Amino acid sequence: KVLGAVAVENGMLAEIEAHRQGRGRVMQQYHELEAALDAERHLSAELQARCQESRLEVDRLQEELSWTSSRLASQARETEEQGARARTLNEQLRESQDRVAELKKEL
Repeated sequence: KVLGAVAVENGMLAEIEAHRQGRGRVMQQYHELEAALDAERHLSAELQARCQESRLEVDRLQEELSWTSSRLASQARETEEQGARARTLNEQLRESQDRVAELKKEL
């Protein structure tokens, strides 16, 4: 009877020890998962900061592109106006040369 009770008690102690070991493994896994979650949170924060920097850079580049496009359009208009003036002056020059040639013939 006593031996049976001791055997039952030993079985219970072994079961308690197994439970403690299992609980220790679960706690270890929990700590590992917690560390992995912290690492993911840190990485996520870094990526969000980089995305924000990229958004700011995109905004800056869009503003620069808009300014450059406006400046280019202005220069294109100016070039077209200068071309028109040059054509007018060229035509006036030809007319003057023709007139000079006519006057030379008359002399």
